[in-house]
Order: sequence, then structure tokens, then C-alpha cells
Amino acid sequence: MDRFTGEPGAGGYAAGYDRFRPAPPDMLAVILARMAGVALAGDTTPGLPALGTVVDLGSGTGLSTRYWAARAARVVGVEPTDAMRRQAEEAGRAFTNIAYSRAFSHETGLPYQSADIVSCSQSLHWMHPVLTFREAARVLRPRGVFAASDYDWPPATGSWEADAAYQACAERVDALAREHGVAPVVQVSDDDPEAQAEAEALAAQSLGVAPAGRRALSPAAARPSAPVLHWDKERHLDRMRRSGAFRYVREIAIHQQDAGNADRLVGLMLSQGSVNSLLKLGFHQEDIGIAQLREAAARCLGPEPRPWVWTCRVRLGIV
Repeated sequence: MDRFTGEPGAGGYAAGYDRFRPAPPDMLAVILARMAGVALAGDTTPGLPALGTVVDLGSGTGLSTRYWAARAARVVGVEPTDAMRRQAEEAGRAFTNIAYSRAFSHETGLPYQSADIVSCSQSLHWMHPVLTFREAARVLRPRGVFAASDYDWPPATGSWEADAAYQACAERVDALAREHGVAPVVQVSDDDPEAQAEAEALAAQSLGVAPAGRRALSPAAARPSAPVLHWDKERHLDRMRRSGAFRYVREIAIHQQDAGNADRLVGLMLSQGSVNSLLKLGFHQEDIGIAQLREAAARCLGPEPRPWVWTCRVRLGIV
């Protein structure tokens, strides 16, 4: 989890993450509430109980947790990384119905059948999927909804040159991260049993997940220097189906209009964990392609906010 700490820019990594990243799309809450059979705050539809508790797994800086504050009676953010959680607590001081827990997605410590919705925004790929699904199913009340959402990167800015410059920078960052073994990321294979077994062993070090038959480690016992495990986002839906944790699973796509400028596009790149890891090792922004991205963004987007569009892919499961 060391890749999510540090200070690549003013205010620190967590502050930059919170400033530049997108919140969940507006329509997401509407869809999840309908599927869960509850009413969002302010919805007076006859016969629907009010949305009670939402649990936000991998809540990070609280961007996705605060999203639910005006929509639910209670929101619990689950986040093991101290720097991220401190940022979330600071940013959420005005909300009396938000609480944060220092825990992992697979071992939240939350009561059985205590939530209407469990959300996971742009973070499931860092979590042990099957154990996370089982924990979500335990925490959700019957017919509750689990939702894992991920945005396509980058957003459609309206300038193909700016979008291409972002993609080129991202490829440069990935290549350097692999070459220099920065915050080594282990891609977990769903098709290789030996690789799966190796991932289980690594999980005991990096995520606090114990191999079968052993007790899970606490967040404090997890080793931040261990390799970071990464599960392919494209396989989320298939893993949900195979987990047996849900009675119904499907994927939807939501388009969200947003606004941004050159600085925000560069900030989105700086909010990536691999960029943070390279900068902490002493690489300069010029070395990893940030300077080229900044030049293209300034030329194509400029300083004034302009409309752009995100596509959010949501994997839904009903317990």
C-alpha cells in the first residue's frame, strides 16, 4: 500500500487524488437504490423504505463515500491506508452520518446483514475478489446490492490529441514501472492454478489475506513492502458469477458529463499509484512523460474548464 502514500505534489498524494479524481456518476445511486428496493433521501415514492446503510469498500480519500452522504441515512467507508483515510476524515468533517473504519474489504468487522448497498469504486482490482464478494454478501441484507464501478481512462476530453497524449504517458509509466520493479504489481491469473496459489501466498503479505486454513492478518500486520496484487478489471463480472455469492449478476455502463482543463488531465495522471511510486524513487516528471502530457494538454485543452465525458462500467450483484 506504499504506492498510495507520499507527496508527489502540493498537499500530498491523497489530497491530489481527491482533487482530480471523478466522483461516482449521479445515476449510479438511482439505479442501485431501485435495485435494492429502497428510496434515496428526498424520494417520496410510496411503499419504499428509506436507504439505510451504504458501505464503501476501498473508500480511499472519501470521494466515493461522501457521494452517498446526502443519499443515505448512514455511510461507512472501509479503508486500510492511513494517509487516504486521514484525508477522507478531514474532508468529511461536515457530514455527521459518515464513519470510517481501518479494515480490509474481505474482513470489515461490520455486522451481519447490516447494509442495503455495498459499493466499491475504482478499487476492486486491488482486492482479493472472492473473499471480498463473500464479505459483501455477509454484510448485505437479503436482496441488497453489491456494485463495483470503474471508469474508463482517460475521459473523452473532446480533443483526440490530448486523449492520445494521456494514453502515451500511461504506457510510458507502465513500461518504467515494470522495468524498475517499482512497487511491484503481481497480475493474478484466473486461468493458472499455480499462479493462483502463489497469489494466495503473496496476499498474506500484502493484503492481510491468509491462505486457505489460516487466519487472516490484521491491517497492522500486513507488510506494505510486499508485492501489490492486481486482478484484471475485465474479469470482475466473471469472478462475481463464479463466486456463488450473488443470485443475479450483470454489468451496465453509465455516461457521466464532467468538466476539466489541462491541469486536471495532468492531475489525473499524477493521481495514479504507479506515477507516485516512480516519483518517490527519484524519477522526474520529464522522465516519465508528464512534461509531454502537460504540453499537449495546455495546447489542446487550455486553462478553462470544458465539458468532457466519463464512461463508468458497473458490475452489479444481488444477494
